[in-house]
Formats: sequence, C-alpha cells, structure tokens
Amino acid sequence: MSFTGGTDIISLFAGHCYSSPVYRGEIQCRCLGMKIESWDDNGKPVFDQSGDLVCTKPFPCMPVYFWDDPKMEKYWNSYFARFPAVWYHGDFVFINSITGGVIMLGRR
Repeated sequence: MSFTGGTDIISLFAGHCYSSPVYRGEIQCRCLGMKIESWDDNGKPVFDQSGDLVCTKPFPCMPVYFWDDPKMEKYWNSYFARFPAVWYHGDFVFINSITGGVIMLGRR
C-alpha cells in the first residue's frame, strides 16, 4: 500500500482501502476524518492538476500547538499562514476527479 501523512499529524491524509480498486501511481483514497483537497494559488479546489495539499476541516490527530511557542507563531506560520484557518501541509498534490486517487508530487 501507498500512503501519505506525517509525524506531525500522527496520522494519514490518504491511504489504502481494501474495497477500492488500485490504480497505478495513485494512493487509493482520502482517509476518514481528513477533508483534504488540492488548492490552486487563489485558494480554490482543483482536480486533475497540481495544487497545494490542504485540509479544510479539523482532523482527529491535529496538533494544537508547538512546545516552546507561547505566542503560537511557529505553529501558525507552519500550517495556517498561507491559507488562514485552513491547514496547509506544504506538499503539492494531484487528485484524480474520476478515481478519487491521490498522487503526491513533492514539496514546495
């Protein structure tokens, strides 16, 4: 199986599903509790093209702060400065409009 997530979120944004078909080069599906989308530079959702990986709703394992960051500046700048109130993960992603599969394209 292929998946994407991170140590910082202690979870997966996209992963496998035993009841879904497998398409070459794609992560099968977006995971439960993860409202991930691909956004263009204007903050609009896009399909079938490269965009920024964002998570538009709070998720179960979402970090709430960083240690030694009393003003929340590091936390805010890491995840919310690009699109206020929306988790920005720093990866480029492609979401297939037909299969729903996710293709990770790397970092900015």
